Order: sequence, then C-alpha cells, then structure tokens
Amino acid sequence: MICSTVLNIYHFLRRFIRLQLGAFFAIVLLRVVPLASSISLQEVALEGLINFCRQPTFIIEVYVNYDCDPLVEEIGKLLCKNSFPMTSPVTTLQVLAFEGLATMIHNIADNIDKEDDSSPIGPYPVVITEYSPFWEEKSKDELESWVDFVRIRKAQKKKILIAASHFNRDEKKGLEYLKFSKLVSDPPDPKAYAFFFRYTPGLDKNMIGDYLGDPSHFNIEVLREFTDTFKFSGMVLDIALRSYLETFRLPGEAKRSNGSLKHSQRDSMMNNPQMFL
Repeated sequence: MICSTVLNIYHFLRRFIRLQLGAFFAIVLLRVVPLASSISLQEVALEGLINFCRQPTFIIEVYVNYDCDPLVEEIGKLLCKNSFPMTSPVTTLQVLAFEGLATMIHNIADNIDKEDDSSPIGPYPVVITEYSPFWEEKSKDELESWVDFVRIRKAQKKKILIAASHFNRDEKKGLEYLKFSKLVSDPPDPKAYAFFFRYTPGLDKNMIGDYLGDPSHFNIEVLREFTDTFKFSGMVLDIALRSYLETFRLPGEAKRSNGSLKHSQRDSMMNNPQMFL
C-alpha cells in the first residue's frame, strides 16, 4: 500500500518531491529488502522497488537527480545480490530481483547513446574549458540543451567531490584544484568559494570554520558571501543561528569565532528587524 501510494505520487509530483523520494529509497526500500525479518516483507519491498524500475524514465531520473548520492549504484547492487541463488531451489525473492535487474538494464540500454549516433548529443566526453557560475544556473528546457547541461553538471559534480577530498586533506590543494578544474574563476571569486563551502557534501566542517574565520580580506569576503546564502527571513534568532552553525565548526580562537558570528547576526537583524526593537 505504501509503495503504491509513493509510486502514484512519483507519477504526478516527482518534480517537487526529489528529496522525499531519495529518502524513501535510501531509508525505507533499500533497508527493508536486506534487513526485513520475514521473506514476505522482503518480497513486498522488492516488488515496490521493481515497480519503480519498470517506469521508462525512472533510472535516468534517479541518475540525474541523485548522482552525488549514488542511488542507481545502490539499487543495482541490491538487485545483483539478491538475483543469484546461493542455494537451490530458486526462491521467489531471487526471481523478483533478477526481473528487476533485467528491467533496469533494459531501460538503460533503451536510453544509452548509440555509437553510430550522429546527433550533436552523441557519446562524447565532457571537457570543462572555462568557468561559469554553475551553482546558480538553471536546467534548459530543450532536449539537446538539457542533455548537454546534465553532462556538464555531472562532470562538475565529480570534480567538486574530488576537490572536497583534496580540501579535507589539504586546504591549499583543494582550492588549487578548484581553479585547475575551472570550478572557480582565476583570480578566484569569493562567491564561488562560498557556494563550494555551503553546498558541497562531505567537506570537513572544521576546515570550513578555519577558513571562514581567517581575518584576511579575501576570507572575510568569502564569509560574507557564505552568510548571504542563508535565508533568515521569518526565523527565530536561535533557530537561525543553529541552522547557520550546523554548516561549519567555529574556530577555537575567540577572535575568529566572533568574526564568523558577526555576519550571521547582521543578516538576522536585516531580515527580522522586529525581533530587535
């Protein structure tokens, strides 16, 4: 019943519930199938997952929307693990998993670029040759423009994750990689750095706090742009402050911590002047 309800919601509202759908797969279906206490419950969850895989564009949409959180890979692993019988006879669960795996591969094959495709959206590698403020770019409506947009965005996301890995080990190497990969302008733009710190998953919050707490002029500009990414309008002060401080760790030095907090307080006062009257 739950799976059918979510499937109907997917059909009509999937543009508006991407976060909720991702949570449903990651927290419910992908956990119930391997961990359920009964075979019947596993079969129900697996059947629900396969019903999604039967939708012609489902795999593509998951790949496009959740590629930083590799949901397609997790679904494929789950189906593979349950497809191949370890003992005989073959169970219903294994048959269902194999059917889902075959459906998934079939849908991918139907939508993959063919080698003899002469269209401008053929199977060519994506090379990022120049910086563009991609954090604020919107997807295109035309098919060819949309495909190019998604390919470039995918390449950018891969490089951002590599930059994050470098940054967590060495701040300078991470920021240099951003410039090398055309993910920020050269000379760097504070706003691009701010978006990198604000929206990149997996960054070390202590490293972010140390960078934003640095009193140098450029770092202060990055801190201002970073603070501007928050929308404090209508929020109570303590909730606004909590949401702000969840994104990084305050530096140990009092001077640096004071600088980091000053800008969030300024934005809270500007967006909620009635709170300070």
